[in-house]
Amino acid sequence: MAIWQSSLYTTQVPALGKSEAVQYPLAKNARGKLRIVQIPYTLVGTEAANDLIYLTMLQPGDRVLPQYSKVTGQNPGTTLTIQIGDSVTVNRYSGTLTLSGAATDLFFSSTPGTTLYAPTDITLPAYLPASPPQPVPPPNPLDQTIVICKVISAASLTAAQIILFSLAVVGE
Repeated sequence: MAIWQSSLYTTQVPALGKSEAVQYPLAKNARGKLRIVQIPYTLVGTEAANDLIYLTMLQPGDRVLPQYSKVTGQNPGTTLTIQIGDSVTVNRYSGTLTLSGAATDLFFSSTPGTTLYAPTDITLPAYLPASPPQPVPPPNPLDQTIVICKVISAASLTAAQIILFSLAVVGE
């Protein structure tokens, strides 16, 4: 199993423990409001079953609204089947979604792993330092602040194709 990272997630990791504006660049001053986080992921072409793609980190208290979230793909290859969730529940936000050779625009399933209208609250992960400049370990893959995409199956993927995840998020 490989672990891949979106460009948004890669930007957030070095900022752990810094100010909220740096750590969560797309969410500054957006708490309490619905926001759509656009997460592009460029296929490497070697993604395989059980691989994880780290999409983004949420702020403590954020809630994902799966009924307003979607994934868009132009031509990922023959077939790419995925689920969206976190490291605790891989299908927390979507059922199984299949992107095929044609352009696909899919809303997350109405039957995710948890109750659709009661998304899980996110709490501050224990690995965040109390005050800088303490060294910051890499993110704990077992917390719910990291939104992941799990590859269920992949066939003949096309490298350099972009998949766009549009994640609807509400903050406190």
